[in-house]
Amino acid sequence: MDDATARTKFNFTIPQLRELAAKLHLPMPCIITPERDTVPTLEALAMLCRRLKEPSTLFTVANEFGRSPAAYSRICKHTVHELFTRHKERLYFNRELVVRRIEG
Repeated sequence: MDDATARTKFNFTIPQLRELAAKLHLPMPCIITPERDTVPTLEALAMLCRRLKEPSTLFTVANEFGRSPAAYSRICKHTVHELFTRHKERLYFNRELVVRRIEG
């Protein structure tokens, strides 16, 4: 994939995604979900970036990666879990505020 297309789809070029995966200490060479979906780390990060880039249906983005919507969702969720597990001390999540907004 050329840089222009990657930037449009993921906000990063492929070399930047590789560097980001390494600097974020994501598991290499693959991410394996609890359901045993196995995907190259670079692809998992690209899938997550694509999902966060713009609102679109799960079917649309899953289809772009040749995955079922269920598998795509599991892979993105597990990639977020990996990121949170490794970097939770750097992230701020106000759980009480979120609960109040959902309930209120």
